[in-house]
Amino acid sequence: MGGVILGIFMLLHDSVFGSLALALPHSLSLLGIAPAVYVTQTDTPGMIKLTLVVPYEAKEPGYAHYVEHLTWLAAIQGRLASSAPDNNAFTTQDVIMYELAGPQSRLDDMLSSLKRTLEPLAVPRRKADAERNVILREYDFRVVGNPSRQASDVLDAYLYEGGTGGISVLGNPDDIRALSYDKAKALHDATHGPGKAILIASGDTTPEDVADALVRTGFPALALRANIAAHHLKEPGRGKMTVYLSMPQGTRPRMVWRGLANLDLPVSYDLLVVECGLLGDVLSSALAGGIDNELRYNRRLAEGLSIEVIPLDERHVEMRIWAEPDRGVSFDLLASGLDGAVSRLLRGIPPASYERVLRRFRRDLEEENGSPKTRAEVIASRLTELRVPPPPDNAKRLSPELSLLDINILAAALSRTQRVAVVYMGKDVPP
Repeated sequence: MGGVILGIFMLLHDSVFGSLALALPHSLSLLGIAPAVYVTQTDTPGMIKLTLVVPYEAKEPGYAHYVEHLTWLAAIQGRLASSAPDNNAFTTQDVIMYELAGPQSRLDDMLSSLKRTLEPLAVPRRKADAERNVILREYDFRVVGNPSRQASDVLDAYLYEGGTGGISVLGNPDDIRALSYDKAKALHDATHGPGKAILIASGDTTPEDVADALVRTGFPALALRANIAAHHLKEPGRGKMTVYLSMPQGTRPRMVWRGLANLDLPVSYDLLVVECGLLGDVLSSALAGGIDNELRYNRRLAEGLSIEVIPLDERHVEMRIWAEPDRGVSFDLLASGLDGAVSRLLRGIPPASYERVLRRFRRDLEEENGSPKTRAEVIASRLTELRVPPPPDNAKRLSPELSLLDINILAAALSRTQRVAVVYMGKDVPP
């Protein structure tokens, strides 16, 4: 389906959240193909935000980010008047995103700007070469002197080795200096163009407004699918990596523990997202069975602690723990206590702790999902993961499916993590 987007749309009304989606055309939506245009009405009078999501599969560090810079340079930078809308572009390990926000009256202008990002890349080679220096300055700003960012890149490369999640979005200085304009153009040709992007619109607008504007601006046809495996995860092998990073005098020491776990049986991704959120809340609580309770309150090993459980796909989850040792506690003692707390997840979560957290979790989940703003954020988040957004009644639909048995199965999987990476950051860490 090429050329200009069709003016025939099927409107999918989300009566609970006031969110609507467009599927093109009607016959394709009946086949269950994900819509390529999502429109969510939010309480932002007179304002609209457009996000164009371009999927890609990482093969070399830094290239998608270079394409983002060159595309922005060619299509948008210097073409927006001083009164132009707010704008941004960024790259993740799965997508390149171009974002414009401003008055709803500028909808056509914003779409015309985004349309140019899908046209063949044409940047003078002199400017393309100079853009590498811009990216090097960005590297200095984001990475140099930022141990947390340095650690994240190293841990990603180890944990997701062999998959796209292990390929750095920004790259290192040598990667950046070696970026080829010809290879960037080839990547742009392969990922940008008719039938390859997804559009998100949120704000004070309607599907009809967006549909009419797409036709008026001659916007190219958009993608028909949005669902591919997040990070193209390769089955993680067993192993453990330890990294030491020296930090400036006066900086509080801290450690980051990250582990990948396999699930014995696949779980629906929508349900797994909710289960991981619930288990993360339990483990972060001061209740029996919580890692926070054990390390901060019972044993006083950690002064600061943060825990997150993240679904990667239907069979893999990651747990991330950030911890600051309490006064007088060594990294070795904190690490030993943390490893013990993780292994003891095999015992399961005490029913009383589970029920107490579950009541609050269900209330918060339904309140958050009842907000149009949150609904818009959920849609954007899932599409940037290259997954079809869940239905608007997802929280209410999945809440009854939560059970202590399933949470304990998830906890048991985390207790036997397959692949672990730990970084210690402090003034006196070993070399």
